[in-house]
Amino acid sequence: MSYVRIEQVSKRYHQEQVLKEVSLTIEKGALVTLLGPSGCGKSTLLRCIAGLTDIEPGGKMIVGETDITNRSPKEREVGMVFQSYALFPNLTVFDNIAFGLKMKGLEKRVYTEKVEQIIRLVDLTGREQQYPHQLSGGQQQRVALARSLVVEPKILLLDEPLSALDAKIRKNLQMELRRIQKALSITTVFVTHDQEEAMTVSDHIFIMDQGRIVQAGTPDEIYRSPANEFVARFIGSYNVLNAADWKSLVAEQRTGSYAVRPEVIRLLPIDAPDVRETGWHFTGKVREKTLKGNVIRAQIVANGIPLHVDMLNTSSQHDIHEGMDVRVFIPESECVPLD
Repeated sequence: MSYVRIEQVSKRYHQEQVLKEVSLTIEKGALVTLLGPSGCGKSTLLRCIAGLTDIEPGGKMIVGETDITNRSPKEREVGMVFQSYALFPNLTVFDNIAFGLKMKGLEKRVYTEKVEQIIRLVDLTGREQQYPHQLSGGQQQRVALARSLVVEPKILLLDEPLSALDAKIRKNLQMELRRIQKALSITTVFVTHDQEEAMTVSDHIFIMDQGRIVQAGTPDEIYRSPANEFVARFIGSYNVLNAADWKSLVAEQRTGSYAVRPEVIRLLPIDAPDVRETGWHFTGKVREKTLKGNVIRAQIVANGIPLHVDMLNTSSQHDIHEGMDVRVFIPESECVPLD
């Protein structure tokens, strides 16, 4: 049964319609991500859930069996972590985390136990008496997360909380965030524009574009079966081929557009025999070759059509070089039709 229900939520700022009748459901204990480019409405939707932004008449927000549409932020029992950590610079780690519990009027004995538990959970043991300026960016973000978690909110809202961190710390915190969320089984809504981050942390992803949800599904469903051209181009480095592209590549008349993942395209020596699998063979030239760590990305041009091809960075792939003629094979089973 759905724990959070967002029904027909719209929001307009002056003449701009930022959210357009958005509806979604979230299961209890799930971590879902609102994913989309800047300006698509994902942070506005998060602020609407928190009660920081009003919605247009007709929309509803329900948590459990409670309609929170017209409740104040305090009454909604949500925790929110912003992109800026917003820590109190004059308070220690312990006092920053305990702040919300003190405001609730809890006795010191009670809130001390709760704060100590959450400090262990976010791996900040030994830093209780340090101040924010003595912490790294990743540690400050853990404090902000702990401060939201310790008050035991019904929903945790995360607005691009890792975007200010460097790549390595960010990847580590993605896994830590997932571990903590699972340990507490807290219903979480995460906002990001980073596709890889969304794939890493999410149970379910809602892709937004121009104030609407254009596709929803698990990370695997989203990646393997993009619904339309926008999702295919946004979610990764899909090759999107329309009818004219197919005609140029293989002299075959096809209707509609198809998405082809770069890792399913195979590059073969120019004199290699056909692959014994249903699909299309044609020749092309390597225009660019880029090393991306464990992956090599090649841009192939065939009859004027550019294609991205990803290969594992193994010794056998180092023979591929710019300017080289190759045979290209696209399996028919890996072509995803787009709306």
